[in-house]
Amino acid sequence: VGQIEGKHQDITDHARRLAENESSTQAADDDGSDGVQPGAVDSAYSARNTASLRTSQVQWRERIAGFGFGSATLVLVVLAVVGLYKKHRRLSLGPLAVTSDMGLMWKEKPCRCCRLGQQQSTRAGGIGNATPEEKGPVAERENDKKKAKEPVDPMQLYEDQRKRKAENRRWDRARKALLRVSFMFYVAASVGIPWWKASTVSCENGFFWETHVWFFVLFWCTKLFELYLLVFDPLVQGKLDLKDIAMTFVPSCMGYLDAYTDATSITIAMSCGGDLAPALGKWMLGTYIAGVVVGQWLIAAALALKDETDACFMQVLHFDAVAICTTLPERRKWIWFIIPMIRTFGEDLPQCVMQTFFVLYVKRNYFVLVSVVVGAGTSFYAIYSALTRKLAAMGAKPKASAVPGAT
Repeated sequence: VGQIEGKHQDITDHARRLAENESSTQAADDDGSDGVQPGAVDSAYSARNTASLRTSQVQWRERIAGFGFGSATLVLVVLAVVGLYKKHRRLSLGPLAVTSDMGLMWKEKPCRCCRLGQQQSTRAGGIGNATPEEKGPVAERENDKKKAKEPVDPMQLYEDQRKRKAENRRWDRARKALLRVSFMFYVAASVGIPWWKASTVSCENGFFWETHVWFFVLFWCTKLFELYLLVFDPLVQGKLDLKDIAMTFVPSCMGYLDAYTDATSITIAMSCGGDLAPALGKWMLGTYIAGVVVGQWLIAAALALKDETDACFMQVLHFDAVAICTTLPERRKWIWFIIPMIRTFGEDLPQCVMQTFFVLYVKRNYFVLVSVVVGAGTSFYAIYSALTRKLAAMGAKPKASAVPGAT
């Protein structure tokens, strides 16, 4: 009897808080204010459940979270561009390129509108027009032009990759260990954080944005590790331009968030009342266990461990930019293909369908909408990238003999 009375008192207090929030919001709408009263922000941060937040407080918190997460992601993209320029001394986007030796270029010719391009334009005829001090960079550029026209032999690149692994065995073992630790942290955070903070969730307002900070810190550190591998890893053969960064690194960031956003959507659905939302939550949980936990984190990860190059395991961890810069053995290409198939048909499509039903018929929750967009945007691109993946590392060129006169 005491437990029933305590539960009744909790329900009564919760209903009273909701009524007070609704009346204060209505009063704010009547007098034309935005509903933010002195101390409202402080009370929002002291709340234990998002159901006690007013609409104005939710909007304010969404702006803070959106600005912080968006800025941090933009910093990652900028670091990727700067790191690749430092490594290859060149960035290109279609016919436009920026190089450290020739400056701004258009269709592989120095741009006369650029001061540096004007200084180098007299040397466009070849090595003979360059000064002795500049023969090295110019010779290297002409070397790159010749190598770009040569056919790429995946077997030659694979053998070169094996030699690099033999020469850097310590680093290879350290990289394998760090990749596996990153995977374990990713799995634990994707499932553990929503379960840990389930008591703070409401159907109306979802999670506190502070809850997502924990996962986003892990996301940021993991993607920094990927950028470090892309720039400094001696085992990475490939080379990416700006278009490749936009087509691989940015979608991989969305794919990394997918398992976490699906888990948070399940928690939000299970917190709702009625019959439809809990039923959808149970179906979402079932497909999550089958498609993510069993399909990706057990079956796909076990298959990926058979790949000695770690390219397939990087795909499971959403390290797509590094994975495509690694030459893939032909006997492992079926693993590369099956991973996005499991992800698309085991997780993305079923979750998108049920989350769409939740948004249409239960509650238009902001974070569930994000989960739908992320899942739909990454699923079909993953299949496309798997179908178009070549064995050779992207941007890798066969070695050529040195050009006479190069320093």
